[in-house]
Amino acid sequence: MGQDSILTGNVKVHGDAELLAGAALAGALFVQGSVHCHGNNRLSGPVAAGKRVWLGPDCVVGRADAKASVSAWDVRLDHDVTVFGRIACVEAGETL
Repeated sequence: MGQDSILTGNVKVHGDAELLAGAALAGALFVQGSVHCHGNNRLSGPVAAGKRVWLGPDCVVGRADAKASVSAWDVRLDHDVTVFGRIACVEAGETL
């Protein structure tokens, strides 16, 4: 997704997904590969990846009144990331 773009609806990707700075997704994101959110991204639904989820600085997943999970083989959280819900990783998790 391009910088500062907004998409409403669920998204399924058969490879890798990249959300440039400020991009927002009002829906779920299911990815067979990896997800890379560059920063200041808003995702209202669950995020699931077959490989890695990397949430850049100031990313927000879910809302206080609508929880959303993050799950992947490994999960990396940059500074000031907020996840309203559960985080599940199989191999490794890292916070910066």
